[in-house]
Amino acid sequence: MIGKYLTAEIVKNIWNSYINKQVEYHKWPEQCKDINKYLFEMDLAEIIGLKSMRKELLDFYRVISRRIAILYQQDKTLKISNCGGGYLARANYELLINGYQNMFGIAFGEYKSSLDIDLASSTFKESHEVDRVYMWDEDPDVKTTTTQIGNDNIKKIVRTLDKNIQNN
Repeated sequence: MIGKYLTAEIVKNIWNSYINKQVEYHKWPEQCKDINKYLFEMDLAEIIGLKSMRKELLDFYRVISRRIAILYQQDKTLKISNCGGGYLARANYELLINGYQNMFGIAFGEYKSSLDIDLASSTFKESHEVDRVYMWDEDPDVKTTTTQIGNDNIKKIVRTLDKNIQNN
């Protein structure tokens, strides 16, 4: 379940990054961001003539959740990070994304959000720069969102992902 919860968090971040970019390009309705409703209940991308991410996200979920489960089985204090947290956390991230660099790059690529997973404290942390104009000598403001692994919202996404995998 840990692998599924973490992968659902990652899928949610990928979806939000992708949809926010499509909204910015005026290709996606701003009010249609709910992953359960607009990807799984009805695939809005197909309806409005965009390429659907549904199949890729389901495949991603299936593979990455298993990889996390295997890593977690070997280390109950598993850490995964794309920017800090030491060499082992970065090595775990590189192992995790192998073959899925493009998918991870949508949300966690260069100049995008950072990802820090700490299973010792059961936290999923995402950080990104706040969009605003900076003076040349200012450091950007960074917003960090920390969530507990397996919260109710993620459990709902996991149920939806599992149901859609069974139906495919």
